[in-house]
Amino acid sequence: MCFCFHACAVNVIVQLRNGDRITGELLTQDTNHVVISTAWAKSLVLPISAIGGMRSAEGTVLYTPPATNAPPAMPAPAPARVADTKPKAPPPPKKKYLTTTANLGLDLLSGNKDRQVYYARIKSTYARPFESNPKEFFRTTAEYIANYGETDEITSANNMLGTVQTDLDINLYTYFYNAGNVGYDEIRKIDLQYGVGPGVGRHLWRKPTFALDLESGVNYQVQERSAGESPESAYFRLADSLTWKLADRLTFGKKLEFQVSFQDASQFRIRLDSNLSYRLWNTLSINFTVIDVFDTDPAPGVAENEFQLRSSLGFTF
Repeated sequence: MCFCFHACAVNVIVQLRNGDRITGELLTQDTNHVVISTAWAKSLVLPISAIGGMRSAEGTVLYTPPATNAPPAMPAPAPARVADTKPKAPPPPKKKYLTTTANLGLDLLSGNKDRQVYYARIKSTYARPFESNPKEFFRTTAEYIANYGETDEITSANNMLGTVQTDLDINLYTYFYNAGNVGYDEIRKIDLQYGVGPGVGRHLWRKPTFALDLESGVNYQVQERSAGESPESAYFRLADSLTWKLADRLTFGKKLEFQVSFQDASQFRIRLDSNLSYRLWNTLSINFTVIDVFDTDPAPGVAENEFQLRSSLGFTF
């Protein structure tokens, strides 16, 4: 609105935009200013932009600010994204290829004879399935057995045996293997023994509660003895390995090896290793182990047969 005029002795009420009111006499009014006279100012200049309205004392509207274009409405906010409440599937369990068990035992006898026997057995198995067929495996098993005992302060047991066997499945039923061993036995007068040899195996039965394997191959063995001759020969080897889960917590395992010398068929060796394990908790078990070793050609003064019975606590990692 553009206007300009002079007025005399017109009583007005000016409403300012900040909410204040000024009463006085309108002196002049133009496009940009209004000049009024009040009791405390003879000439009060008010910018038109500060005036929200002006009327006479009788109520006549003398000025109304022009309407302004309203700012464009803000777009409505997008609705909040509702969180997906569907539970996510748990990640698949991490594959475990290595399993280790450790059996520790101590036999004490006090009376007419005092006897202490310490026993340790550690077995680690690495089994990795083939990507082409998860039922076929590459497998390596390492085992360490040690015994030490005294009877009336005289050494009655002091031996160690370490074995390693690697298997490679060529199909669901047949596998190749290579086995090696090293150790000693003071009581049987063996300062050092070692052997190595390949062979072929057969999975005769492979079920969750029962597994049976048969193996045949060649094993070259050397025994360095502290008495008598130290035999060195290649042996034909037959072996079986059985695992039988008798109950939820009870498992029986057995491994039997028969080896006969290529040089003399009357010389052979047999080793029986069986174990009955009862699981107390997920990683703790109690074990009863029988080891029987037979050799038709032992060192002088050593019995052909040796029988060991052990009890131990087992830990699985």
